[in-house]
Parts: sequence; C-alpha cells; structure tokens
Amino acid sequence: PTYHFNMARTGLYEASSVGIADPDFPVARSWFRLLPNPAKLGQQLSFHLGQSGNVNLGLYDRTGRLVTKLACGRMDAGNHNVVLPASLATGVYFVRLSLDQTVSSSKLVVQR
Repeated sequence: PTYHFNMARTGLYEASSVGIADPDFPVARSWFRLLPNPAKLGQQLSFHLGQSGNVNLGLYDRTGRLVTKLACGRMDAGNHNVVLPASLATGVYFVRLSLDQTVSSSKLVVQR
C-alpha cells in the first residue's frame, strides 16, 4: 500500500534527492523545508535552515535545468523568505539547496 501524509499538518518533513547521486556532494545532515507547497506564482516562500553557511538555492525544472536562483550567499540558521518569480510556468519544480558542502532537494508544485 501507499501512504500519504500532510507535511504542514504533521510537521514531518523528508528531504530527498533527485537524479543521479554525486559522491562529491554529501547529503545534508541538516534539513530544510519549503512552505507553502503547493505555491502560487509571485508568492513568498519560507524556508528554514538547520545551520548557518554559504547558501545556493536554485529552482530546477523536471529535466534538471536551472530555471532561476532563489537565494545565494551567506545565511544564518533559521527562517528565511524568497519570492517565487511570477513569470514561471505552473507545474512541478525541484528546489536544490547547497549549504556549504551539503546538498538537499525538495519538490515544489507551482499553481496559479
């Protein structure tokens, strides 16, 4: 059987990677969450960093092509906000967080 759960309601979040594993990038020991999900065009997204560090937050399409950088630079641990570009097409995207030497990714659904 397949089980589904509501991450926002339960507070349970799971980071997963997309694509082929790259041994040069260890999976993040820290976690990040992206809310709201699904998101609307032009909406502010909130994410939480479990630790401080140099951050690259990129939005990728289903083919793995970088669509836009959402954040880049040094960030402290805690809550942060970015704005989802209003020019995006609706659909499924993947947000990839590089935090120092670790990488995490999360699926993001964009709606009208």
